[in-house]
Amino acid sequence: MRTILLVDDHDQARKRMRALVEEVFKPQRVVESATLYEASRHIAQTGFDLVVLDLSLPDGDGESLIASILAKNSNSYIVISSVHDEGMRLVKALSLGARGYLLKDQSIDTIRSALQGMQVGIPPISASVTRRILEYLRQSNIENKPSNPSAPARSITASGSADASVTDKNQLTPREAEILTLLARGLNRPDIAGILNISKHTVATHVTNVYSKLSISTRSEAAMSARDLGLT
Repeated sequence: MRTILLVDDHDQARKRMRALVEEVFKPQRVVESATLYEASRHIAQTGFDLVVLDLSLPDGDGESLIASILAKNSNSYIVISSVHDEGMRLVKALSLGARGYLLKDQSIDTIRSALQGMQVGIPPISASVTRRILEYLRQSNIENKPSNPSAPARSITASGSADASVTDKNQLTPREAEILTLLARGLNRPDIAGILNISKHTVATHVTNVYSKLSISTRSEAAMSARDLGLT
């Protein structure tokens, strides 16, 4: 991580994070911003390797920067650092392209360990954040459940059309249903591995099984299948 951008309106939080990223990554350059406007100017000029981003800034929401960060450098590693742990906001930030989510009330040692894990391919997502995401997804499934639970869900064929045969989501294991839900919400396999605390290879195996059971072959078909099965 040669260039790092820290976006946070709290001076102490920025200083703490700066000390940690300099210790772990030994970057050539660290830039700090306290507002959306300042950060946007820096992002327009530099494609940062790592961006640590607060969600609540004085002049707007931090997640609105994610698209421009990735447009400048598609390989930017974006980590959210926030006091917010609402499920909907967590999922939104990750689906937009963030690859990690840390809570500011975590200890310095915990955050340091999360940053060190990035160097060996472990997404910096705390256990409490993972629980909140899964709770949100489960609650969303309950709220979006069809009014007629006995009505069969449609099967989606590889061509994307509805099949006359019935595909019951009970065909999927609970883990496969979770992974299908996360895929449908736009998360990639490494992010899913981090959220569920399993290896990328395990995620790949589950995805293969899901695709086989549902007779699909693309992410768009997975999203359609998840919707038809009442998972999103």
